Amino acid sequence: MNFETDLDYSFLNSCSEQELFEYIEKNFLSPNIKFDNGFTFSKVCNIMKIICTKVIRITPSKEQWVFLLADCERLLCEACAGAGKTTMAQLRSIKEKLVHNVAGNNILALAYNTHAVEDMKSRHSSIISMINNLGINDLRRDKTICCYTFHSFCKGWVEEYLSDFGITNKAAYLMSDLERKEAMQLSLNTFMKKYNRSIFVSDVVIDALLSVQSYIAETLTIDNVDAWKMCPNISDLSELNFDEIKTILDIYTRYKSLKHKMDFTDLVDNMYKICCRKEVMRRIRANYQVFILDEYQDFTPSMIRIIKLILEGDPALDIESFGGSRLTCIGDGDQSIYGFRGTDPDNCVRFKETFSSPEMLNRITAMSENRRCPEEVIKYARAVIESNSRRINKPIQSIKPGGNVKVNEYVSAEDEMSQLIQKLRRIPQTDLKQTCICYRNQSSSYMIGLQLVRAGIPFRVAKGHVPLTDKLSQSLFDVLNMLSYPDVLSWADRALYKVVPKSSSFTKKVISEVIKTAVETGKATGDSKLF
Repeated sequence: MNFETDLDYSFLNSCSEQELFEYIEKNFLSPNIKFDNGFTFSKVCNIMKIICTKVIRITPSKEQWVFLLADCERLLCEACAGAGKTTMAQLRSIKEKLVHNVAGNNILALAYNTHAVEDMKSRHSSIISMINNLGINDLRRDKTICCYTFHSFCKGWVEEYLSDFGITNKAAYLMSDLERKEAMQLSLNTFMKKYNRSIFVSDVVIDALLSVQSYIAETLTIDNVDAWKMCPNISDLSELNFDEIKTILDIYTRYKSLKHKMDFTDLVDNMYKICCRKEVMRRIRANYQVFILDEYQDFTPSMIRIIKLILEGDPALDIESFGGSRLTCIGDGDQSIYGFRGTDPDNCVRFKETFSSPEMLNRITAMSENRRCPEEVIKYARAVIESNSRRINKPIQSIKPGGNVKVNEYVSAEDEMSQLIQKLRRIPQTDLKQTCICYRNQSSSYMIGLQLVRAGIPFRVAKGHVPLTDKLSQSLFDVLNMLSYPDVLSWADRALYKVVPKSSSFTKKVISEVIKTAVETGKATGDSKLF
């Protein structure tokens, strides 16, 4: 099956600038959207040309012009890596301010992480400042934009209705990662005690249970146990069957309810619940008119359900579609790598199906020029990417010549690791800082790190698991430190309980009290300090 953009590339490759603008006006302007304050499409084109070329000094590609000048209710831009999407997305929001006189606090931009949020705000403010410095009163606009991560957006609205969920303490309702782990540990212990089950409990098992819990909430598959098989971490729960996992997760949910707590997945779920109420929906729609979704391919089904309800409404809930709203999504199905978190790789190919109000114009455009990587790198990336049949076709290309790619084949994971270590040993120590190892997933980083330690190759983990920092390794180091420094009482306090016979006489609390008393009474001095 072919998935195409709405771009006519044979025309774009040969058209003049004037022909391009006429093409955009004919194919990417909704009849429902009217220009005010004496604006015409021709005037919009001239203003945006001045801003691009004279103010921020960029020359948009033809694809970028289509994305920037399109005026339709629902727009998806398939933007490849390094295509300049952040700047172009902010120019679109600025165009909303200039042409349609939309206030900054009526524009909602949702980014994937806090770093992207700050980048969006900074880029928007910078471009507006440059426009305002032109001294043209008709073009002066506010620098604000409502920009959040999806979870912080949900958090802001859910906190206004916390009492509806039985929560009165706004300061302590959201669980930290440590609280989540402790709650899941307690839930697992409760399960084992109630059903007389003995399971080897480790950090891996607790993390896997939390991962599955998040996955089924984000994918809306809580009642579809078969769908849980797609969660990568499910393999770490081989001692449990699906019914047992569901029971543990039910205990975890009841625990949160009893403690009047929420985790991050609850924020999204509860946001949907309040959005189903007409009075809440009226308030949300009164705040926002323009919606910009960055990294659309990384939105989960639970997130898209909320956005769709806000924009498209739901007859079953007696909520009509949001007339006058405009949605711009920027994403790249080729970069959909967070399936383990519950994201849907088909978000982009299903865009028109998801946002399908017949009275609104729905278009898909693209930005396919990579400005970051040289052509040789793009050539190999394109060969891999284009093997996927379920993707929106775009002619990925580089504007930078050159590049050097070497492909090494291997017969097993052990062979791959051996080749990697041998290659690194041939690199001079002074050049190792300029060497980056990328791995497919974070679990791979643990074994790579161990091999680098054994080979004596210095390294730093930018993102992943640092070797020998797991709970078992840390316990071992604590005991070794205690044995190495028997006169340092803090090590005895930290590790002695781990190696004495397990009984009520030698618990961590009892040993800590003994040490504390010895210090306070002056008995822990000289040779007496030796445990």
